Amino acid sequence: MIATRTVEEANERRILRSIQGYLEGEQNCSRKWTLGVIGADALLANHLLLSRFAGYRSTPRFRDLQASSA
Repeated sequence: MIATRTVEEANERRILRSIQGYLEGEQNCSRKWTLGVIGADALLANHLLLSRFAGYRSTPRFRDLQASSA
């Protein structure tokens, strides 16, 4: 049986991976692009940022993204 994701799970994963890419400084993962991926899901993005990426809390990218998506 093939497991399928719900739309919410797929959206959460998309946002999670874009945040991770931005925080890790991956090429082509700019702040503008990441905020475009987040779009109207700023609350979800902020929740994911605070709960899953606490290790990046002291970085400028974390603080910038938190201020931008709040």
